Amino acid sequence: MKNRVIVFFASLLMLVVTNSGRGSGTGTPRLSHVNFKDWPQAKFGDIRLLIASRPQLANQGFAGARPGEMKNTLMIFPNLPDGVSFTNTDQGYGPVVADLTIVYFDRNFRILKSEVMKAETGHSTAPRGAAMAIEGLAN
Repeated sequence: MKNRVIVFFASLLMLVVTNSGRGSGTGTPRLSHVNFKDWPQAKFGDIRLLIASRPQLANQGFAGARPGEMKNTLMIFPNLPDGVSFTNTDQGYGPVVADLTIVYFDRNFRILKSEVMKAETGHSTAPRGAAMAIEGLAN
């Protein structure tokens, strides 16, 4: 019986330690943030194009980035699923701290929609037929 109690408390302590620091106090768990230097990217002079080529990168986007990291940076989201939504609220990576412009394109690169998403609260939903999107600072 004594060994079971010790194992129980050891397990409880391990659970508390491994989960500490996962949230921001808001109940939102912290997700693993991929540094922009580790994203697939292309440089055009002082402009950096980040390519959200896999779901983790697409989910992260500009979330959790500092304003200086966002300067001169565009982000492309290829292969959008139908009805996908973007948000600047904290989904586990931190909020997006600046206003963003998002532009949706169809498969023929025609612009379908362009709008500004407000910092920390903005939302945008891809219009029907959107195949990709590009985001960047709004100003």
